[in-house]
Amino acid sequence: MSFSALFFVKGLGGRRLLNVVETTRAGVQVLSFAGKIDARTLGEFEAGIQDVVTRGDARLVLDLSDVPFISSAGFGVLMSVIDGIREQGGDLKIAAVPSEVYRIFELLEFNQVFEFYDGIEQAVAAFDA
Repeated sequence: MSFSALFFVKGLGGRRLLNVVETTRAGVQVLSFAGKIDARTLGEFEAGIQDVVTRGDARLVLDLSDVPFISSAGFGVLMSVIDGIREQGGDLKIAAVPSEVYRIFELLEFNQVFEFYDGIEQAVAAFDA
């Protein structure tokens, strides 16, 4: 595992609104997000994903274990990037989604588009399955 990047969005008073840590595990890029994905943090959420895709890293896992909320625009970002990732021969897998957030993925039928895993290691291993 290697550490690549950490960035965050600051709110009023310098409080962190969204943390993003990028690591590499078995040749798969893992983006671990912490915080709400909403209008204030959407740009950084999208930039984090786009950075990885632009580099040509088409095997990507999103760790959402510390994301209590995703706005509709956040779901839109996921839909906007998936085709490009798959066109590069890769995929985007989603790990450790809190149950209340996963319910929204189900309501939107995103569970038909993305693969979900209980943990990061299972999602990474699925690329070699």
